[in-house]
Amino acid sequence: MTVLSACKKCWFVLLPVFLVSIAVVIILPFYLKELKQQNQNSNPTPEEHKGIYTSDTSNPAIRKLTDPEYGFSFEFPSNSASSYYFSDESDASRLWDQSIILGMPGEQGFRRLATMYVWKNVNGLGIIDWVEINAAQRGESAVRYAPPLPNARLAGESALFYQIPSLQGVHGRTVAIFTHEETVIFVESDRLLGEEGYESLLNVLRSFEFDGKTTDDVIPPLDNN
Repeated sequence: MTVLSACKKCWFVLLPVFLVSIAVVIILPFYLKELKQQNQNSNPTPEEHKGIYTSDTSNPAIRKLTDPEYGFSFEFPSNSASSYYFSDESDASRLWDQSIILGMPGEQGFRRLATMYVWKNVNGLGIIDWVEINAAQRGESAVRYAPPLPNARLAGESALFYQIPSLQGVHGRTVAIFTHEETVIFVESDRLLGEEGYESLLNVLRSFEFDGKTTDDVIPPLDNN
């Protein structure tokens, strides 16, 4: 076999490999881009999946937050900020499914007004049970400050409304907890609300609705707010 014949034979073998390599180099980036886009479409971000949104009201100073999945809404000051966090399903130790943090403007930017924890009441437990479970998970003795029986009504449901004193002698955490069908709502305020912040928290609780149904609420006064 001459050198020329050998070269021709090698060329016939290598040409398909070369063409395939060129095709892979050209096509692969487009394929990976398309695959990534399909994956993003099939795995939306938690915010898109949950569908929580805010909207304007007739009062420019008030906005409305709606959670379609759990069927509730509430109003909050338009100069406040809201952010959402969702529980990782693999974290079995976490009690809540999602949390909504409300912030209010302060001298050094936004600070926390309250955090609203939401989860499914799959076991059909009462609000006293959930207070005890929540305190146990946190390793707190805060449960002793909760009323032994419901002392409020929020969104048309029996509720607990109380305050956990601070060890530092300043305002403690204000807590509200109630259930609606299979949903548990646990609201916990910042330690240092002040009069304006406390009133904003009360307005959030008073405006709370399930499925758009307006209700008459009862919130008892607290000795230390």
